[in-house]
Amino acid sequence: MRNTLALIATLWLAPLDLQLAADEPVNATQAGATDRVVRVYTREDSHFANPERGWFIFPELKPRTGNINSWATDDLLQNYHAQGYRLAKHITLIPTRSDPIPQNYLEALQREADLFRRYGFKVIYRFNYNWDHSISKDDAQVEVTLAHLDQLRPFFTANKDVLLAMEMGFIGFWGEMHSSTQGHILPGTVGFTESGKRIIHKALEVIPEDRFVALRYPQSIFRDPKEYGSIGHTKPLDERTAYSGSEQSRLAAWYANFGAGEMLSQRDPEYLAKWAPETRFVPMWAHCDHFQTVSMDPHDWLETARTFHYVALSNPKDEPHARDIYDRWVEDAAYETFATRLGYRFRLIQAEFPRALRPGAAFEVEIEMTNDGYSRIMNPRAVEVILRGQTTYSVHLDDGRGNRLWLPGPGETKKLTIKSGLPDNMLPGEYEVLLNLHDPQPSLAARPDYSIRLANDDVWEAESGYNRLSHKIHIDQNAEGQPHHAALRFTQRLENPGR
Repeated sequence: MRNTLALIATLWLAPLDLQLAADEPVNATQAGATDRVVRVYTREDSHFANPERGWFIFPELKPRTGNINSWATDDLLQNYHAQGYRLAKHITLIPTRSDPIPQNYLEALQREADLFRRYGFKVIYRFNYNWDHSISKDDAQVEVTLAHLDQLRPFFTANKDVLLAMEMGFIGFWGEMHSSTQGHILPGTVGFTESGKRIIHKALEVIPEDRFVALRYPQSIFRDPKEYGSIGHTKPLDERTAYSGSEQSRLAAWYANFGAGEMLSQRDPEYLAKWAPETRFVPMWAHCDHFQTVSMDPHDWLETARTFHYVALSNPKDEPHARDIYDRWVEDAAYETFATRLGYRFRLIQAEFPRALRPGAAFEVEIEMTNDGYSRIMNPRAVEVILRGQTTYSVHLDDGRGNRLWLPGPGETKKLTIKSGLPDNMLPGEYEVLLNLHDPQPSLAARPDYSIRLANDDVWEAESGYNRLSHKIHIDQNAEGQPHHAALRFTQRLENPGR
């Protein structure tokens, strides 16, 4: 099976390492234009924090024995933030299966979301009706669950900024979408009955449109609904249909027992044929645990993560019962690979800039960038080019899909061309060129913790969250420059952070 995974990984992901020798010096003469200059960047191989990818907090945010909810605290988040974590997964019990959700529970959710925001985290939420099965294994009737989702809608809307995604809990044991006591799952399968499908559709309705809802079993998405009770999206997404806001483009998946158990490809060959292509455009993540141990070979699991484009994992070093997984990963030099390759890992290769321009001229920069990670960026991401001098100017780019297709996908190297007009009244002088991949939510846009750091030496500016492109452009009334007739133009920034 490893050979099958390796073949698929080779076909889809081989470009991951083709650019490793691209850091050779290039000068302006070689580029063939004396009015432009080429800057070449050196790769950085260390593990560093970035938003919406990597390890997530998990063991401290699960319910405890006795069906007692756990909640994030200042100390917990400070500790994990210092270790480079920027994600958390919170499994939380709704305290009723018959009545409206109590107000004190909703208030506790909001207090915790405020803490996550304060400390720079994004959150995967899963809402359950049961955990300790010595107390109860029941989920809730469909009308109760639909009403609870409606009650949670204001929370999701108000906290969209820190909402990474929602795991589709609510149904079955542990919210894992099997063994429903209320008939939401077809017996002997993980396919949905009509009541189960109503809950899925309601979840997609109440979660913000540009956020994902993740199902426990991917075959619940892609199999024939007449035979299996699935949602029935049998044709994989492509660049035309991805990130469109359609139901299929918002359905992700998560997996349990990663690192020491039955791999997806061993459980069902259709995963390779139908689900693996889908994960080029929808995220997947897992928590590490033991279950019917089939393989603990770290290389099997690295290939699984590559093939299914994993965004995030729980860290096996954080849970005593998974430490043997961690030890194997360290012993086989896999742990650092997971740490650096989960999710995206954008790296500059080179960029070409104008040396000098006059105010009002067309500004064009061409950036060659690769993605050494396993996946695309997951949620919308702002792309801002900044010219910082005695005054600061900037322009934002938008491809209409949250820039998720504009930035390189896993194993892809792209030449990103940015064209914009300079202001006619731009002040003369030297301007440093910077790239700011910040969170598009206004509450987080100026937070460096939520900005993407590129995997290059001497680029990251920690105090601002900008990436310095190692070039200054000279603005002079007597410089050359073609006129710019399109609508996209730099505008003056009211603030000038990071100087």
